[in-house]
Amino acid sequence: MRNSLERMIDFDALFIEKFFNDFFLIGGVNKKLELYTNDGISLAPITTQNSWIIYNCRTKFISMRAMILISIQFTCRALILSSKNLIYCQDNRIKSINFFGQLEKEWRTKSSIRFMKTGGGVPQNESILIGLNDGQVLMIFLSKLFPIQLIHLSNPIRAIEISCKRKKLAIVDDHNDCHVYDLQTKKLLFKESDIKSIAWNDQFEDLLCFTSSRLIGIRMHDFPTQTIELLDYNNNKNSNNHPQQHHDNINNNVLFDAKEDDGGDGDHEVRK
Repeated sequence: MRNSLERMIDFDALFIEKFFNDFFLIGGVNKKLELYTNDGISLAPITTQNSWIIYNCRTKFISMRAMILISIQFTCRALILSSKNLIYCQDNRIKSINFFGQLEKEWRTKSSIRFMKTGGGVPQNESILIGLNDGQVLMIFLSKLFPIQLIHLSNPIRAIEISCKRKKLAIVDDHNDCHVYDLQTKKLLFKESDIKSIAWNDQFEDLLCFTSSRLIGIRMHDFPTQTIELLDYNNNKNSNNHPQQHHDNINNNVLFDAKEDDGGDGDHEVRK
């Protein structure tokens, strides 16, 4: 192991990132981005504020136009947009239509759908994570005919998150218990109680963030959970969104407050 060196820099650093294996990029209140060696020696400024080019839009003159008009009417409980398709669910059915309004695929589940979100993937073969009222967690690929069962719990599913390398799955059920599974072995890695929402880190496979009634928790692999108490926390104010605000796909998370499926046509409350 190399001996660590301590060097002083003449500004407050706000950003640091590894550059290949032998260099660091450091930026801060000096309004520069500089290249440093592993020993902390400054080599050269990469860019300064005077050379920055910032692209933005003028908020007063934004214009929008319709690109695609689908001439079809349907009633649905949730709607998800992929690269080439619209996917919507109706109780225990999931349908995928193209942008011409043509039905391409339809899947039926054994129980009503409680949760649905996009899981990423290549265009026209994106995956969809499905949580059912009977405790099943399914994954659907748009190019495949049959859903894949990932996990089956004993309680209805309220939230699902898959890790960045798609090796781990975090599930929150109706009892607010969070179950984290290894998708390769189907082994339960750990369980947390009183969980309201969950989010995996988008760069580190083992880093999970979650909120409870009064705490934000972070758990890394087998290390003990680290928690931060929330002050003046309002439980009814978008609590499901707190650890996920930096994710672009937050609007794709759909949660259904559904009662036990009685075969009726009653609408469920949908929260985004």
